Amino acid sequence: MADILSGKEVADALKQKLISEVEVLKAGGVTPGLAIVIVGERPDSVSYVKGAQKRCAEIGIETSVVQMPENTPEEEFVKKLHQLNEDEKVHGILVMRPLPAHISEDRVKYEISPRKDVDSFNPV
Repeated sequence: MADILSGKEVADALKQKLISEVEVLKAGGVTPGLAIVIVGERPDSVSYVKGAQKRCAEIGIETSVVQMPENTPEEEFVKKLHQLNEDEKVHGILVMRPLPAHISEDRVKYEISPRKDVDSFNPV
């Protein structure tokens, strides 16, 4: 007979494993940092960001939200990504999508460092 898995039990076990891993990193002097970049104020994206912040806080990951206006020019958006790529306190970058139509996802996916790309958006 097959066992029925409880999603909550699996999620709780994973959370505890991540908490332990973050504690080890912090003991070594590294506090994991996630930058979440959001352009505009889509309600679904804002809700997701709040949930991500809460989950990261529970695990011990520091988060920063980079909120940019809906009309942010593509060049300014890309410049911000480059700054985050170079920021040693930022270990992961999460770009909320969809992006406004005037910001090309085809371009942006190449601008996020593959080393920091949380969503595997960069094709590398």
